[in-house]
Amino acid sequence: MSTKKNKSSLSWNGVTQSQRLLKALIPEYIKVDERSTSDLLAFSAKYAEMVQFYDQTNSPAGDWSRFLRNDLSVFLASIIATDLKKIEQEHAKYITELENAARTAGRLEALKALYTQVFDMAKQFNDWYVHALKMNTLQPGDTDELENELENAIKQQLSSNLLELLEQDRFLEFHQTGPYSPNEIEEHFHSIWFPSKKLLSARAIEVEDPRANFKIQDYTKKIRLQFRTFYSVLSYIVQEAPKYLEKSLKEKDDHRPDLALFIAFVKLFKHNQDHLNTLTEKHLDFYYYDVLKMQERGLQPDQVNVYFNLAKHIDSFFLPAGTLLDAGVDEDGKPIRYKTDYGIELNQAKVDAVKTLFVSKNPKIGIGSSYRLITNMYAAPVANSRDGLGKRFINNEEEWPAFGEELLEKASDERQMVYAEVGWAMAAPILEMEEGHRSIKLRMRFDKSSMYTLNLLIKDISRNQGLSKEDAFSKVFKNSLKLVLSGEEGWIEAKSCELLPPENWNIPEFSLLATVSANAPAIVGYNADVLGPDFDTSLPVMKVLHQNENVTYSYSFLKELSLERINIDVEVKGIKRLNLSNEYGQLEGSIPFQAFGPTPKLGSYLLIGKTELFKKELTNLKININWHNLPDNTKGLRGYYREYGLGIRNEDYRIKLSALREGEFFPENKNNVKEYFLFEQDEDNVHGISNATCLDNIDLKLFGLEPQANLKQIDTYTSETQTGYFRMELTNPPSAFAHDEFPNLYADVAAHNADPKTKEKKKLPNQPFTPVIRNMSIDYTATAQVNIMSIGTVNSSGGVVEELFHIHPFGVMRNFSQGRPIKPTLLPAYDEDAYLFLGIKDFNPPATLSIYFELKENQDYFSMMKGRSSEAKQAEIVWSFLVNDEWKEFSQTQILNDTTNFFNNSGIITFDIPRDISDNNTIFDKGKFWLRASLRGDASRMPTVLHLSTQAISATWAGNPEEEVKHLEEKLAANKIKNLASPLVQIRSVQQPFGSFEGRPGENKKEFYTRSSERLRHKGRAVSAWDYERLVLDQFPDIFQVKCVTHIGNEAFVEKGQVVLVVVPRIKASHQGRLPMVNNATLEAIRDYLIPLASPFVEIKLRNPIYERVKVAGGLRFQKGMNNGTFLKKLNKDIMDFVCPWMYGGQRELELGGTIAKDVLLSFIEKREYVDFVTKFSAVQVFPSGEGFDVGDTAIDTSSSPLLKATTPWSVLIPFEKNPLYLLDEVAFQSPAKAGLDNMMLDGDFVMTEERELDD
Repeated sequence: MSTKKNKSSLSWNGVTQSQRLLKALIPEYIKVDERSTSDLLAFSAKYAEMVQFYDQTNSPAGDWSRFLRNDLSVFLASIIATDLKKIEQEHAKYITELENAARTAGRLEALKALYTQVFDMAKQFNDWYVHALKMNTLQPGDTDELENELENAIKQQLSSNLLELLEQDRFLEFHQTGPYSPNEIEEHFHSIWFPSKKLLSARAIEVEDPRANFKIQDYTKKIRLQFRTFYSVLSYIVQEAPKYLEKSLKEKDDHRPDLALFIAFVKLFKHNQDHLNTLTEKHLDFYYYDVLKMQERGLQPDQVNVYFNLAKHIDSFFLPAGTLLDAGVDEDGKPIRYKTDYGIELNQAKVDAVKTLFVSKNPKIGIGSSYRLITNMYAAPVANSRDGLGKRFINNEEEWPAFGEELLEKASDERQMVYAEVGWAMAAPILEMEEGHRSIKLRMRFDKSSMYTLNLLIKDISRNQGLSKEDAFSKVFKNSLKLVLSGEEGWIEAKSCELLPPENWNIPEFSLLATVSANAPAIVGYNADVLGPDFDTSLPVMKVLHQNENVTYSYSFLKELSLERINIDVEVKGIKRLNLSNEYGQLEGSIPFQAFGPTPKLGSYLLIGKTELFKKELTNLKININWHNLPDNTKGLRGYYREYGLGIRNEDYRIKLSALREGEFFPENKNNVKEYFLFEQDEDNVHGISNATCLDNIDLKLFGLEPQANLKQIDTYTSETQTGYFRMELTNPPSAFAHDEFPNLYADVAAHNADPKTKEKKKLPNQPFTPVIRNMSIDYTATAQVNIMSIGTVNSSGGVVEELFHIHPFGVMRNFSQGRPIKPTLLPAYDEDAYLFLGIKDFNPPATLSIYFELKENQDYFSMMKGRSSEAKQAEIVWSFLVNDEWKEFSQTQILNDTTNFFNNSGIITFDIPRDISDNNTIFDKGKFWLRASLRGDASRMPTVLHLSTQAISATWAGNPEEEVKHLEEKLAANKIKNLASPLVQIRSVQQPFGSFEGRPGENKKEFYTRSSERLRHKGRAVSAWDYERLVLDQFPDIFQVKCVTHIGNEAFVEKGQVVLVVVPRIKASHQGRLPMVNNATLEAIRDYLIPLASPFVEIKLRNPIYERVKVAGGLRFQKGMNNGTFLKKLNKDIMDFVCPWMYGGQRELELGGTIAKDVLLSFIEKREYVDFVTKFSAVQVFPSGEGFDVGDTAIDTSSSPLLKATTPWSVLIPFEKNPLYLLDEVAFQSPAKAGLDNMMLDGDFVMTEERELDD
């Protein structure tokens, strides 16, 4: 995988709202008199040293410092006045002189200055300590705390360092004489510094010593360490002193009277200072207000969305604009009022049903096509529910995807949709098949032009996969469809359903073949009481549906097809439930029966009834007979009837078939009669009779039957029966089965044999054979043709029989009926990416209808990863209304208001619904008026819905501007508005389910100074990056951070003439834990705002950050006793807080184009108090690459860079919430390993394919 990283500078993070104000514009930044109380006390003490004190003889006698220095507050103020910055600067100056000195003598001089500086700090500590002891002697207890601080510092740190300093100084011979010579220090420094009197001797550095420079370097390091020790203690004492000063000023009550008065004067002097320090503010105000005539920006009142419930007896009521709403009272008891923004005609209409449909085009699912195909459809019959089917939300926390969502990688308990049922259906009498092994073949002929898409897609797959078109066709459609048929107790699923490829690709025709097993229930006419009210027909119904799971979703391949003709061929084998009767009455076919009665004669018959055969156009009929009692004679009936002397042969037994039509059996004309052998020859014996007879090749034309689609079931034959029966009549031989001949013949033979004179006895004749049928069955084939574009199949009454339907996810639509095509397409059309359907009840059109949508920004964890951009194709939403199962778009004038900005934010949409909207549709529940929002674009970016209601209107705060600051900062909480300020009987209640929005207080002084100073610089024109960033932050206060990326320095990302603005919103408390993203509407608004302010030759692009994921991998052990599961979660949370403190820690600056040091991240993990050991550490960075994603793995990255770098100037590195960290059984080092498939399932974050969108 590619691990290429951006080489340009990406470190600039842009500007945040808090960084806009220049410190120099704050009046308090530079004061005319900045001296604090401690400064004034210290100044007074220093000044007192310069003023001579004159005694009674008017002679100089010291100075006035003694009057001040012995006071604790003054002493502490003097400590506070120590200039630490000056000491730092002097130290840096000496170091620079030492490093830059050309000669050893110069370096020694600078080194001596460094030692002198440290001695100065030591002397300062000593003076403070000695003075503190002295003051404590004069006023015991005053300086105990400060004295203890100084004593501890000297004993524990400074005394030993001073001895080392003296040792080094004696070696260097810098201070052999003077105040810092060893003798002077021992004499004047307090004994606390010298716990031991032993001082070491040393030898000076000779200037000519060749090793002098090396020694100077060594002692430079030593004195720098000494400086850091003394300076850190000095800094600590100076920082602690204000605490003691504050305590002395507030708690000490024994100051000398003169000093107490002086301290009081210093305190009162602060008022004069404050007045003097307003000079800068007055000057700034004069310039902005008086000279430039600029004004502070006024307040923007907040707004709220409310909806009304009319009294039950009121059908409609007009609420005028400006109606006051009661929002309770503030903490001072004053009423809070909002007024409606416009008038509204209220009515009783309610949203009674909410449904969504998501048309998935998931790029992770493919079969080798170059196009972006529909991979599934998901439906939510009850979208505003927990599971999409009506399950209630937990704690009524309603939230559902406005246009549905992808389900591929969602756990079953997280899904709010189900698989959509989409396909087509047919109602036809030919489909009635009660029993037997049944097969159905549909030969579908299409409009040739409509086959273009199917041919294109199959050809594309064939080329990409190296398959023939037939094989590609089979691969696509294998198990992709299922076929179900109407049964008595429910739907019957076909055993198999196969779409067969065209026999000739130049002919726009292919077939569907389905089989139903013999043990499946009967396929009967549609019963709405059992199967539901979807189909308004009594004919058998066949549904062909797209399979949703584990197969190719074939909708894209078939959705363009337009039908011209359908040929339906059915074949049924083994019909056994027949209505049988003969001249002797009704027969039971489940047991052996005498086909022609007990004494068959010429003309004896068997009636075979099966109603379903007479409803269809038969193409073949076969009657299968299994005989029960055939004579056991190898010579057949010829041998059986030998003694009769009638010359009977097997083939002499013949029958004719006729069919009952209009009360008569046809054919009537004997010349048209076709005879059939009653018995068939045994295959093993040419003279024998087979146990089975198959009446095949029946000439059906002789019957003259016409299909009777509406024929009722006929169970019993009577003289009034008009149709439904075949007659099998015995026509030969004339003696039939010799039942009439037998008595005489038997008597003659018996008499002959009884005659004593008869020498040769005759053999007695066999009993006449009576044919008994063990079982009988019928096989048949039938056909029907539906001419979609001309005339359909016509029944006996002259009307069209078959009907076609489109199966929609929430209903069905008749698209062919009574011979007229309504929509000739095979499938219902769903050309957009997602849909929202609203069912309205209690509505009387024409009327206006306002619908309030409370929306929540969609924060799907990985769909946002690439970052939304204004250059991306924006989602388009089109609203329609349903008229007799046809959608009609609302015109621009019929959508009166849309404050949702096409579902980019919460708001209200008001429709002017026309009279022709209907509530008797079949693709949705009847009795409701339906509205549809069609989405073309990425539905994963659309928001979720928190609330939906009708009769809604917006209202604006109508309070006193003088009270605006507090109200507009806190906003109005939810459910505060419950009624009108002046109640009306027509309105039962007012609901305000969510808090107020928009609104901001008027500018304060700092905001005014910020805006004014920026305005003076950019002059209302966007020229530099600085201009763009400030213009956006000023105009859009909800934007927290802006980064302007230009071509310079970012040539790999930004074209010449382009400006890319990366915007980050404010993170609300309720949005913590989400990735900060700005919606499309705001991006467009920013762009529209900037275009008039910029050069016409500049192309402005707005975008969100890209959140590049970092997955931390490794093995670790926790400290003993630490719960593995608990602390593994805590470690993941700590990593998130460390890398992205803004995720849960409130508003912080995002590091756009930033880096993460791998070693720092590892060190952070190792330093967690609950982590004992870490090994096999690596970090995997996931970043966009083309249409998919790529990764960089530190375990295999050959670069020497210690950093993980963002790949674009607008990328933000952010860890995963769950990282592949595994627990070790023992402490053992392991080398980092490349991330494998087992730990690279990044919540479904990889898409490394590039596909083309299929044009509509």
